[in-house]
Formats: sequence, C-alpha cells, structure tokens
Amino acid sequence: MFTPAPSPTVIATATAISTKTLVPSATITSTPEPSPTPYNGPNILFYIEDDYKLFSIYADGSNQREIAQGILFSLSPDKKKVVYRTAETYASDTDEMIVMDLAQDKIILRLSIPGYCEGFFMSSYFAWSPDSQKIAFTLTRHDLVDPTPYCELEYDYQDNGIYQIDLTTGKISHPPLIDEFLFELLHANVSYSPDGSKLRLGTRGQAFDAESWEQVTSEPFYDLLQLSNQLEKIGICDDFNLCLYGQNNQISKHLTEYDKSWEGAETFKLFPNCSAVVYETQEHQLHLLSLSSESDEMIGTNVWEYFLTPDNDKIVFYERDRFSEEANIFVVNNDGSNKHRIAEFAGHQASIYGLMLSPTGDKVAFVNSRGIGIIDLDGNNLVQIVNLPDVAPTDEISLEILDWH
Repeated sequence: MFTPAPSPTVIATATAISTKTLVPSATITSTPEPSPTPYNGPNILFYIEDDYKLFSIYADGSNQREIAQGILFSLSPDKKKVVYRTAETYASDTDEMIVMDLAQDKIILRLSIPGYCEGFFMSSYFAWSPDSQKIAFTLTRHDLVDPTPYCELEYDYQDNGIYQIDLTTGKISHPPLIDEFLFELLHANVSYSPDGSKLRLGTRGQAFDAESWEQVTSEPFYDLLQLSNQLEKIGICDDFNLCLYGQNNQISKHLTEYDKSWEGAETFKLFPNCSAVVYETQEHQLHLLSLSSESDEMIGTNVWEYFLTPDNDKIVFYERDRFSEEANIFVVNNDGSNKHRIAEFAGHQASIYGLMLSPTGDKVAFVNSRGIGIIDLDGNNLVQIVNLPDVAPTDEISLEILDWH
C-alpha cells in the first residue's frame, strides 16, 4: 500500500485578527499527493447527534468504529475530508475546528475558535470550496449582555465577519467587516461560487472575491441551476414559486403559480439532462414538472426525502403517514409512471429519518427505528447493517455515503 512521504507542519498566521481572540492559533499539515491506490476509507458515515459522535461503517455492515466527537460535521465535496467542531454545545466556551483526512484517519488542521464567554460564536455552518481545499465560516458577537454571571465579555468589533482557511497553505483570511453586512452575518451561511473564486453571504446575499475580498456586484445567484447549454436558469422565486431566470438574474417566466407560501415550492432538483424538475412543497407534496410540456404532476404526499438517479431514469423517495404508523420507500419513472414500493415499514419501524442514494443509483440507504439499512432499487437484498437499541436517538442520525463498492 502506498505510504505518502512525511509532510512539513505549517503554522498559519493572520494579521487582520485581533490578538484578543484565539483564532490565529491554527496548526495545519499539508495534504499529501493523491494515492495511486484505490480509496480504501469508510463507505458510509453516520452521525448520532444525541451523543455528538461520528461513526464510519462499510456497506456490508463491517468495521463499524467511532471517528470523532463534536458537532457541525461537514463532508468535503471530494468526500475525502471532514470538518467539525469539538464543542459539546453550540454555545460552548471551549471550541476547536478540526479537519480530518478520512482516508488516512489523520487530523490535518486544528484551529481554536473563541468561546461563548469571549463574546463570540460561530453563526454559520462550514462551507467547502468546490475543490475541497478551502473552508469558510462566519464568526459573530452573540450579544452585549453577559450570557452567564461568570462571563466577562471582551471582544474586538473587527473580529466579526467571514473567515476562510486554505488547507494547502494554512493561510487564514479575514476581510474587514462592513457595517451594512453585520445583520446578514447573524442570519446567513456562507457559500462558494461554482468555480470557488467567490464567497457569498447566503445564496443571494452580498458576494466577495475570495482572494481580494472586494465586493462583487454582478455575481449570479448560487441557488439557480443552469438549463444545459441554454442561457436560462431555474430557481426559487417569490420565496415559494419556481421560475426561469434570464440574463442578469431577471425572472423571465413563472413555472408555478402558487399564491400561498405554505403551499409553494420549498426545494427542487433538476434532472441532469434538464428534462424535468422534481420539487417538494412546504406541505411535503412531491411534484414532477416537465420543462418541455410544463405539465405538473403530484407523485407523492407527506414526502420527506427524495433523490434522482444519475441515469436520469428514476425518482426515489419515501412517504410516511401523518401519524408515523406506516412508511414506504417508492421508485417512480422520470415521466411519473410506474410508481411502486420497494420497502414498507409499519408499527414501531414506521418512522424513516433519512435516505441516501448510492453514487451508482442502484441502492438506497435509510435510517429507521432499528438502525441503518440498505436495499437494492429493485426491492431486493434488504440488509440491516447497523442495529441500534430501542433507546437510540434514530431520529437524529444523519447519513453520508463516501464510497460504495
């Protein structure tokens, strides 16, 4: 097995951050060159939030082990690294940011984050750049009032803002805070542009150049999806409708005409061949919208997770009734035909809390009251790979599939 050569340790520095905080104290080990051997890390990650633990397991149910303890776990786009916080709560006094190389089972970055009693907290999730080499997050002051009697808040106004860490060089970037964006920091996550050159507050907030931190005024919205080689994009408009967007992010056409927010679209997914859109309403109805005929068909009710297979051929989702007495995993053709059940759960097992499609699109993993199971998309080979006791918080388990041999 290929063993990378030892790599140097780089101590990151940041001149724009106040010495009152612990932010500059990052230690990072450069990432080795990619191994020529196939990836041999865990197939599946699952996180039990109640115990703040991250586990890995192979798809055949073997080699289950604990990887880390913490919160806000986030997998890199290339699924080779994970970042998380070591805090026991979201408002913890002691907190670190950890980046781990999953294939090597090795921590490659450890960064101190100011604690709650220091007047700060992370107000966003971690955001990965598309190339998996940078991580961004926001740090904001939690309040002017002491959260507890023993807290003596000492903070520097300039420490509020966006932080970006380059895993290749160890560089920490932090642009000067602009007053008009302070409110946005409290209510929005950060997101990278598709090419990784821009950072934005939320999906439609102010955008910045990720290197110079200059404001960008003409950056497209990041939650719009390109329609193949056409100029138009599709996205949410009016907060609860689907629209086509033309040049300069201007709405060119409404695809849905909902009048009430609680009836309208909340999430959507575009088939890779851009033939249709599948969207979920805020009432958990699942719709199939053809982009050629503009026909809109409801294909599921009380739907909580849905996926599109990579071959553009099928939609996979699960339904459960209002009283969680029955849950079903369904497969539907891309034209809405041949809806059929591939798994049925009743009684104690009826609540399904998570669904993940394998990268090849031929298997689906799910979480129910028994633990974690896997089934083929044709309804065969149902295997319970993780069995948990009755008291386990299965409703707080989240799945991430790294690889599926």
